[in-house]
Amino acid sequence: MKYILTLSLIQRLCGHLHCNSYEKLTQAERETLRRNVQRLCSMSGKDCPCELPDPDTCRNLMEKLKPSELMDLNFLMFEALRKRKWLQPFRTSDGKLHLVIDGVCYDGSKYILEHSIKAVHNRGTEKEYTEYKLYALQAMLVSPCGATFSLMTEFLETGDNFDKEDCERNATKRLLEKLHKMLPREQFLIGGDSLFACQPLMQLCHELGMGFVFTFKGTGKNGFYAESSNAAMHSDKYVEICEDTEEYTLRWTDGIKIDVGSKRELELSVIRGDGKFAWGKGSSSTLMYITDQRIANEGNGIERRNREAVDFFNKRCRGRWRIETSFNTQKNLGFGLEASYGRCGNAGQNYYLIVQIAVNLFNIMTRSNFMNRLQEKDNPGAYGVKTRECLRDRYGGIRVLLEKIGRSMISQEYNYDAEYWKNARLTFDKWPPQKAISSA
Repeated sequence: MKYILTLSLIQRLCGHLHCNSYEKLTQAERETLRRNVQRLCSMSGKDCPCELPDPDTCRNLMEKLKPSELMDLNFLMFEALRKRKWLQPFRTSDGKLHLVIDGVCYDGSKYILEHSIKAVHNRGTEKEYTEYKLYALQAMLVSPCGATFSLMTEFLETGDNFDKEDCERNATKRLLEKLHKMLPREQFLIGGDSLFACQPLMQLCHELGMGFVFTFKGTGKNGFYAESSNAAMHSDKYVEICEDTEEYTLRWTDGIKIDVGSKRELELSVIRGDGKFAWGKGSSSTLMYITDQRIANEGNGIERRNREAVDFFNKRCRGRWRIETSFNTQKNLGFGLEASYGRCGNAGQNYYLIVQIAVNLFNIMTRSNFMNRLQEKDNPGAYGVKTRECLRDRYGGIRVLLEKIGRSMISQEYNYDAEYWKNARLTFDKWPPQKAISSA
């Protein structure tokens, strides 16, 4: 099983979008790949298969493997990173881990799939049809420097009873409760889109000791959401931002109260940006967020208060979009999130988790100073042999780098030095430069 899981990870890291992609290799290339997988598994020759396993064997394992066992791998990676204090870039100024939650559909069919949810399209028309989707709710750590780490997954499914649909809000409740049970002493700042900006989830975050920053629409003519939106729009706390690619006015207000039951109230803040943003291509937009965090310290003077508000808006509020960027990378730049390796049994869920583990490994490699360590390893005794080029400039982008990894895995055998990388001290905050955040 260890060998097959490692091979599946390598397939994703090499940009192979089909389970039987390595069957087209020559005998020499297949043998080189087999030996490299063996070394990465730290397996002896007698324990390692003499040939690469058949694709049907891999699928059969994935169909029967419990997804919880793969989820444990991500958690073990998280614990290793936390123990070595490599998670600092993911923390806010007050020590909370910035965790963003969002849903993603990774497969679908007009036929019933195991562990799927049902979606009816064009309801009530002649073109009405039913689609069965494999859907996951992903919790991902994000940082201002562009690094991400997939921490936990909660799958949406209805079993055999498609009349009772699961939803992202219910899955979020289950995920947050599991997260709190697994990491009771860790503090989190939960981010999410406007779907999560509801009283039950705000109350749950408060009860679990987690902060939150949710996208906020503020729609409606009256009620809590409309009043909060109007309070932020007419607030006397504001700062005007004028940069090369963005020009907007940022306003925020504090002291908004919402009932959380048992005659208790939760004090919230709303921050709103109106103007032109980099992604808007010159058109005006409004970005609004609701949070239980203090946006800025009023006792530090107006200038410092304004800097804190802008920093909170850009890093914590708009930082939610990094999970969307990650999903785009997984779908379109070589990881094959939507590629169907298998649909029977637990295969769909397990292959989704394989992608998350592969992306975590790829981010550790490309978003840290791993490249510097690699050059030091390849040039022993040579001082100053380091690179400050970003990923895009050095390799031409993520897809190109995945192809290079794939070619190297079948063309040369590696002598994996476990002790060297075991003692490596990787950092996410200073390397690569900000330009490398782009997935282009």
